[in-house]
Amino acid sequence: ILVSESDTATAQNAAYTFSSLGYGYSPEQDLDVSLTETGLGNLGTRSIEVDWDDVKAFGGGVGFQGARSDLRWELGLEHHAELNLSGFDETRAHYRESYNATTATVSGYYDLPRKIGWLSPYVGAGIGVTWNVGNGMAATDLLNQAEADRQILGGQESSDFTWHVGAGASM
Repeated sequence: ILVSESDTATAQNAAYTFSSLGYGYSPEQDLDVSLTETGLGNLGTRSIEVDWDDVKAFGGGVGFQGARSDLRWELGLEHHAELNLSGFDETRAHYRESYNATTATVSGYYDLPRKIGWLSPYVGAGIGVTWNVGNGMAATDLLNQAEADRQILGGQESSDFTWHVGAGASM
């Protein structure tokens, strides 16, 4: 779900700014984690049933509407704060990790020629890069004993290609 507020240009060859707030939900999934460097010896690979917390995002950017009033281009930046996962493996050890992600995209949009009341439908697509920063994974009861949190994976960073396609309506 994306809620966006825009100062859309009405004139041709005009720039505009936009802001966005987002909310996302991810269903439960399985994640395989190699536990070879935990300081406890090689514990092999564990399959963790993971739940992601709901995701909140905010962003903004600048856009440009050129000589053709039905085409728009945007440069956007969006931040997904505290993507938290929590899960258990087959031994009932509890795992936790959190991430932050920042995405920069270049997008193009085409306004469809048919208006629906005061709504203007559009289609769009974009490409960019996402920077992911993990804070490391911690586990409790890793050896099936009542034990405190143990850091089992250090924080990781990655840059990944990202893309999007979509359709919507603007006011």
